[in-house]
Amino acid sequence: MGAKGLHLYPLRYWDWPVTADVASPPLLQIDRDWIWFEAWARYAWNPKRDAPAERRHWVERIALRYGSRAAAERILDAYELSGEVAPRLLPRIGITTGARQTFALGMLMTQLINPARYSPWVEMWEATAPPGERLEEWAKREWEKQPHTGETPPRLADELVRVATRAVEDIEAAAPLVTSGHEEFSRLRNDIHAIRALARHYAWKVHAAASVLRYRYSGELADLDRAQELLDRSLEEYRELVRLAGPAYRDANSLHAASRRIPFISGPGLYIHWRQCLPEYEKEAAAFRRNRARLRGPGRTSALPTNGASNTRTSAVSVKVLTLGAEVFTVDRGAALFTDLSYKAAEVAPELRGLTGIRISARAAGKGATVEFEIAEPARILVGFPSGAGRWATPPKDEWDLVLESGVLAPRLPLVRVFSHLLPAGRNQVDFGKGGFVILGFVKPGSGVEAGLQSRRSSRSRGDLDWLFEEE
Repeated sequence: MGAKGLHLYPLRYWDWPVTADVASPPLLQIDRDWIWFEAWARYAWNPKRDAPAERRHWVERIALRYGSRAAAERILDAYELSGEVAPRLLPRIGITTGARQTFALGMLMTQLINPARYSPWVEMWEATAPPGERLEEWAKREWEKQPHTGETPPRLADELVRVATRAVEDIEAAAPLVTSGHEEFSRLRNDIHAIRALARHYAWKVHAAASVLRYRYSGELADLDRAQELLDRSLEEYRELVRLAGPAYRDANSLHAASRRIPFISGPGLYIHWRQCLPEYEKEAAAFRRNRARLRGPGRTSALPTNGASNTRTSAVSVKVLTLGAEVFTVDRGAALFTDLSYKAAEVAPELRGLTGIRISARAAGKGATVEFEIAEPARILVGFPSGAGRWATPPKDEWDLVLESGVLAPRLPLVRVFSHLLPAGRNQVDFGKGGFVILGFVKPGSGVEAGLQSRRSSRSRGDLDWLFEEE
C-alpha cells in the first residue's frame, strides 16, 4: 500500500519503560522484550529472508542469553509455537480492539454467545481474521448439517491447545540445557505454561458456548449439561492461569481506564488482574448451574428475565376460536403448547402468564395451517415461533415486531421467540405457511403488558440465552 515507515509500539506502551513483572528493581522492557524489538527491526527492514538462515540467526541470538545452542533450539520452537495462540484466537472469537493484553483476561459466556450485546469491533474478524466462521454461524451450520467454510472457532481452539502443549514440551526440554540467564528463563518458562492455560481456558469455554448455542436449536437439556461440564473445566484452567500469572505480574492490561469494557468495565485498580476476574467467572458458572436446574420442571422461580410486574389480567383480550381442531388454553407453566405433541412449558415469561393462547396440531401445521378467531376489541396478538429450522414456521418480517427473544422454555423444544402484530376487532386469521407455531395471547394496545414488551424490544441489554449466565 506504499507505506514508507513504521510506528512501533512497545508491548507495554502505557507503562514504558518498565514491564509488568513483579520484580525489584523493575525490569526494563528493552531488556525483557528484547526479541520483540530485534524481530521488528530485522523484518521491517527486510522481510524477505531465507528461512533456514533465519533460524540459525535466532538460535545464535538466544544461545547468547541462555548459554546453550541446544537449549536455544527448543526455546525458539517454544517462542514460535506459543506466539500463535492469542494472535490467531483473538480475531476469530474476540470482540474488542483491546488486543492481547485484554484478551488474556478472558471473556464472559455472554460475550461469546451474544457478541452484538457488547458493540463488538466487527472489523477485527472481517478485516484481520482469515476466512472462516464466527461461533453463532458455526452453531447454525452445524445444526442444519451444512458444510463449514474456512477457519472455525471450535477447530481452531482445539488446534491451539495442541500448539501450546507442544510449546510447553519444548520449554521443558530446554530447561536442563540452560547454563546462563536462569532468572529470565524461569520467567519465560512460566509465560509458556500460562499461555497453555489460557489456550485451554478458551478452548473449553468455546466448546461450552457452542453447546449453549446448540441448545437454541435442539431444546435438549443435555446440551446445557454438556456446557456446564465444559464451563467448569474452563474455570479450572483459569484458576491455573491465576496461579501462574498471578504472582508473576502486577497486572495484565496496562491501560486502566473505564473505556475498556471487555471482559469487564475497567478503571484504576479494577479488573486489571486475573485474580480480580476469577470471582466473576466463578459467579458466572454458579449462575448457569442454578438457571440450568430451573429448566428441569415447573414450580420454581422463573428463570426467564423479568421486566417489571405486568398485570396480564387487566391487559388481556378474550378470544373466540373459529378454526376446527384449535384449542384455547391458559399460558402458564405446565401448559401444553400443541394439541398433538408433548411439549409443555417449563418456564413462561412473566408478561405472558395468564393470557389466553391458542394451540394447534404441529403435524397439521407442518403442511400449512390457518387459524381463524374473533376478538371483541383491537388487540396485539402474540405468537411464539420455536427458533429451530425445519418443522417450525418462519416468523413474519413485515409489520410484526420481535418482542421476546425467549418467551417460553420447554424441554426438547428450541427457544420460543415471540412476535406481535396489531389486529382490529372482529374476525381475524393468521397463516405463516408450513411449520408449527403457538399463539400465546392477545393484549390491549397501550396496556402495561404491551408497554413492558415494547421496553424489552427496544432494549439491547439481553440476548435470548444471556439469562442463563446471570444472577437474579
